[in-house]
Amino acid sequence: MGSFLGDHAITSQGSSFLQWIQATGLTCWNELLAFGIPTFLSGGSGTLRSSVIDLFLSTSPLLNPSMQIRSDLSLGSDHKMVNLTFTPYVSPPPPPTNHPRLLWNLSGLAQPDTLKIYIDTASGSLDNLTEQFSAFLSSSSPPPVDSLCSAFAQAIYDALDTAVGRRTPRTMQKYWFWSVDLQDAMDLRERSYQHWRHSSGLQKAICWMRHQDACHAVRLSVQRR
Repeated sequence: MGSFLGDHAITSQGSSFLQWIQATGLTCWNELLAFGIPTFLSGGSGTLRSSVIDLFLSTSPLLNPSMQIRSDLSLGSDHKMVNLTFTPYVSPPPPPTNHPRLLWNLSGLAQPDTLKIYIDTASGSLDNLTEQFSAFLSSSSPPPVDSLCSAFAQAIYDALDTAVGRRTPRTMQKYWFWSVDLQDAMDLRERSYQHWRHSSGLQKAICWMRHQDACHAVRLSVQRR
């Protein structure tokens, strides 16, 4: 988008996109917070290419915005990681304290004795609920649908609690995917990227090829996992 973002690269696509941004009244936060800082860096073919490609746009102002472009990291991509932080005008809802779903050991219902306990328990509760339904059918006033639905669901829950019991949700294993070999490959990729950034001349091309080899090694390690 040229001088609008402090970018040296000018393309017809970028010019058209800039016209659309200005016509729609959008705010481009790269212009205000990271003017002239490229988000795309490539050393392929022995030539450093850079441009401002990865953009943050909004239709309204942001409170206390700040932007950071991590050109010091490789992350296996020519597109650099861009962080935009701001203070939301509305506080986010608190995280739920309980698991969002109720879980039971439903496989236990495959046992005839357990299934009979469930049916007998549910039937006793539903018989009482059926009487309430019958009373409302002969009444001219509208039935309390929400209350009846809640009572029906609670009857099923109680029967399941009695017959099979509730199941504790599994704790997600967050680090099962990661391994020492994968971490070593990631570290080598980032070190090779730093060597390329700080090299010059013919050595820069050599460092770029080494960095590409390190990126390939990371992809292979991920596929093996």
